[in-house]
Amino acid sequence: MQVVIKTVTTKIFMVLVLGLLIAGTSPLAAQDEKAAEEFNKGVDAEAAGNTAEAVTAYQAAIAADSTFASPFYNLGVIYYSQKKFGDALKMFERVTELEADNLDAWKNMGLSATETGSLSKGEKAFTEALRIEPNDPELTEAFAMLFYKNNAYKRAISKFEDLVKLKNQDKKTFYALGKSYKEAGNDEQAIVNLQSATKIDPKYQMAYFELGNVYLANENWSKAINNYNQSVELDPGHYQSWFNLGSACVGESTEDSIIRAYEAYTKFLALTKGKGGSQIRSMRKSASGIVDQLVDYFDQAGIPYDE
Repeated sequence: MQVVIKTVTTKIFMVLVLGLLIAGTSPLAAQDEKAAEEFNKGVDAEAAGNTAEAVTAYQAAIAADSTFASPFYNLGVIYYSQKKFGDALKMFERVTELEADNLDAWKNMGLSATETGSLSKGEKAFTEALRIEPNDPELTEAFAMLFYKNNAYKRAISKFEDLVKLKNQDKKTFYALGKSYKEAGNDEQAIVNLQSATKIDPKYQMAYFELGNVYLANENWSKAINNYNQSVELDPGHYQSWFNLGSACVGESTEDSIIRAYEAYTKFLALTKGKGGSQIRSMRKSASGIVDQLVDYFDQAGIPYDE
């Protein structure tokens, strides 16, 4: 008797990529009755919230029919949700071997590869997905993020440039492109693209922060200060901006900027009080030392300041 494969109605795989969702589902035909039965058990187990039982059932379906793509796909979804990205990658890769035109499997293989840092497999996956669905903005974005999230910024740039052609009013694309140029050592293009992000959204705090970082690295103190001031105005709790604002103000070394440096470092210390982590502890030690020096300077020079 032929067993009917139950439709997977809730197997939607979602991953946030720059604010976009990529989803897919893939109930494919089984050639073996036992495989079909086990697969259906897995679907029912997931519907009942029993993930462990579903995994066992899908594995049994695969043991019965290793050419049945659906249990591989659903296992990939489960493993990804459990952050077992290497296992998820293997499952989706197997689906693509069985179904070369399965767009969702290629997408999810690429997303899994992004999380594991498998650039070659991710590149293959997104290339194949774009073969099936050319010029798709979400796929192009995910392709760019493969390189961006794994610090391959020079390779990310070309993909973000492709994305700009498809989404030329997306602030997050320009932000990521600008940051990629910054990390790749091209500050001029970093500034151009980060400024594009702020033109699209004048309240885009992180773009001002990154602009400040570019200018700070180039010792352009006044522009760094202006951008950090914008950043803390938009997000007063962004302690990294306060710390870097202090550094830029010390670099400028005018009386007004020194007072502003004291204010910035004091605010940073207040925001990070009680926070852990070696980086924050190091930053706090540096900020505390500078504040002490500034207080001594103010006292000696007779400069008033708010304690």
